[in-house]
Amino acid sequence: MFFPQGFVVDIEATANAGFAFNNWTGPVANPNSASTHVTVNAPTTATANFVVSGAANLSGRIASKSGPQNVRAWTIKIANSGPGGAIGAQLNSITLKQSFGTACTPVITTPFPLALGTIAPGGNASGNVVFDFTGCPFNARFTLNIRFSANGGAATGSIVRYNEFQ
Repeated sequence: MFFPQGFVVDIEATANAGFAFNNWTGPVANPNSASTHVTVNAPTTATANFVVSGAANLSGRIASKSGPQNVRAWTIKIANSGPGGAIGAQLNSITLKQSFGTACTPVITTPFPLALGTIAPGGNASGNVVFDFTGCPFNARFTLNIRFSANGGAATGSIVRYNEFQ
C-alpha cells in the first residue's frame, strides 16, 4: 500500500492456534506489543514474529500404500493434537527388519529427513516414502519403525508396526 510521508499506520499481529506473538522487527513504536503502529517515512517493512505456545503432541500412521513392487509408495501421515504448533515437522528415519518369508533386502529410495512443514494443533501433514521391494516375496513380513519429530527435536514420536507387509 502507499501512504504519504509521516502517515501513522496501526498494525496488529494475530497468532494462529498453537502460537503466540513474540515481537516485531522493523521500525514499530512498541516492538513487544501485538498492537502498535509504524510511522511511514520511506518504504517500510514490519514483521511479526511468533513462537510455539505449548507442546506439540505428535502421532503417526501409514495412510496408504500404492504402486508396483519396485517403486512402492507409502503415505505416512503425522498428526498434531497440540496444544502447540509443530514447526519443522519431519520424518527422520524408517527401518525395516524382516520377520517372515524368504530373506530379502528392501531399499528405501526416499532421502531422509523428509520435511513435512508446520503442523497446527488439530492438523496433519503427509509424506510419501518410496521402497524398492524387488526380490522380496509377497508374503514377506517386516517389523517397521518410523521416527518423526518437530520443534527442533522437542516433539518426537514413532510408529512401530509388527508383521507389516509391503
